[in-house]
Amino acid sequence: MKKIQIFLFALMVSVALGACSDEDDQTPIAEGCAPDKVCFKLNGTDVAVDAVWYDINSQRTRVYYENGSGTSYENIEIDFYGSGPGDYTFVD
Repeated sequence: MKKIQIFLFALMVSVALGACSDEDDQTPIAEGCAPDKVCFKLNGTDVAVDAVWYDINSQRTRVYYENGSGTSYENIEIDFYGSGPGDYTFVD
């Protein structure tokens, strides 16, 4: 669980540092990551899992992955607040 928390923190910092500006390319290419997947590196291994896109409301969207249950439960949730380019704050 600690490794997932470290990964998610690193992901948030990476997104914050590489946030898009109005001049940035708004059609990024995720090289090597198939559509409908969440792709990341974990302990040096490329991981691609099925992702679900969920519109919570008009200003909040969640991309998530769930697998297993109990002590073998795996979960990643990434929430996006807002739908356009701009400055967004991160909340724990």
